[in-house]
Amino acid sequence: MARKRLIFNAFVCPSPGHVKPGLWPHDLPGNELADFDRLDTWIRLARKLEEGRFDGLFIGDVLGLYAPYGGNWDVFVRDGNRFPMLDSLILASTLVPETQNLGLILTASVIQDHPYSLARRIATLDHFSKGRVGWNIVTSSTENAHRNYGADTIVNHDERYEWAEEHVDAVLKLLEGSWEEGAVVRDTARRIYADPGKVHRINHEGRHYRVEGPLIVHPSPQRVPTLFQAGSSPRGIDFATRFAEGALLLNSLEGAGNVISGLRQGAARHGRRPEDIKILAALTFVVGSTEREAKEKWEQYEDLMNHEALAAEVGGNIGIDLSKLDMDHPIDYSNAQGGIGKIIAEAKKYRNGVITKRQYLQGVARETTIVGTPEQVADRLEQWQDAGIDGVNVMNYLIPGTYHDFVDHVIPELRSRGLAQTEYSPGTLREKLFAEGPHLNRRHPGYAYRGAFTAPL
Repeated sequence: MARKRLIFNAFVCPSPGHVKPGLWPHDLPGNELADFDRLDTWIRLARKLEEGRFDGLFIGDVLGLYAPYGGNWDVFVRDGNRFPMLDSLILASTLVPETQNLGLILTASVIQDHPYSLARRIATLDHFSKGRVGWNIVTSSTENAHRNYGADTIVNHDERYEWAEEHVDAVLKLLEGSWEEGAVVRDTARRIYADPGKVHRINHEGRHYRVEGPLIVHPSPQRVPTLFQAGSSPRGIDFATRFAEGALLLNSLEGAGNVISGLRQGAARHGRRPEDIKILAALTFVVGSTEREAKEKWEQYEDLMNHEALAAEVGGNIGIDLSKLDMDHPIDYSNAQGGIGKIIAEAKKYRNGVITKRQYLQGVARETTIVGTPEQVADRLEQWQDAGIDGVNVMNYLIPGTYHDFVDHVIPELRSRGLAQTEYSPGTLREKLFAEGPHLNRRHPGYAYRGAFTAPL
């Protein structure tokens, strides 16, 4: 039976360190992490990704430092671990004229922008890119990020998702409900740009926001940028099953099945089809012409990584200072308010859900890394596809080296198996991924707002 092609995004952060911290200072082939603040670094990467027919550049972002490590933030600042961090929307914007087909998926937190300003920005970018924009919806899991935006402390984990639901709801109302189909006339002879009778206020009133509308930007090619979500806690998964068109999977292969089933079943509970959500595994690849070469390269990267910075990052994301724990001490995450989905998934592998610091760091470091020849990588990706994924967010040890290796060596093998596309399909990012049309389908909750508002201007 022929296999379906997989979706491939490059998962990056405009920072010296992301996921695999501490490699930026080292003189390694293909290592330009130290030049993360040079635009040409990203332009060359984007062009390489288009050469390999990648679907998208998935740009992560954070709005503040993670939880302190050893009582301070020194390790993040010293190591360049997600600090400094450039703005993902700005980076996506600069790459619009440099690319033709590559999806540009930016990360925007509900705490950083009012729904109106965010809707205006992403609609503008969707116009300029001819419909290639995606929005990765995040709630921000660090206390420092919330303090940076005026809060006294981090908002409770589940409450953040309640806030996110209203934020996304307001954005969807603006993008879908402000302008009816046919509102834009562009009639030069009659000097009518738009029909006032087809442009409406949305009059959103909720717990967090009041938005009158209409959105000042006319409908873009997608109307709503393609929606992604990376939360993997039970509350995050429920949010994804309602809103997301692409969900990021942060589990090992062994633990992926239950999460995938939960996403598919959750979509059905919300009146959607299981296939309405493309599930993307977050995986890192180290490729060699022989298994030994790949393993030696991987061992070199692991030796050069800053493992203290890794412990600071993974603990800081949860909201726990792991410096206070011995390697074999269990992590108490029962009251953590940060990003808890990953540790919940990892802890399920152990008796009674008890996981030690050593076990968690090993799981983060190894279980989503695939090391081998192009053939071995393809074999492993077939196993992931059999587990139920639709694609991969390819993480990196190096930029651009990890992606050059993947495009030059793995993609040809995947194409020979029907697992990677050889040419881009026409149309918007949503059309390329779903082949159903440029707009949200009728089963998505945002569709209900199209034509739903009648309040006059």
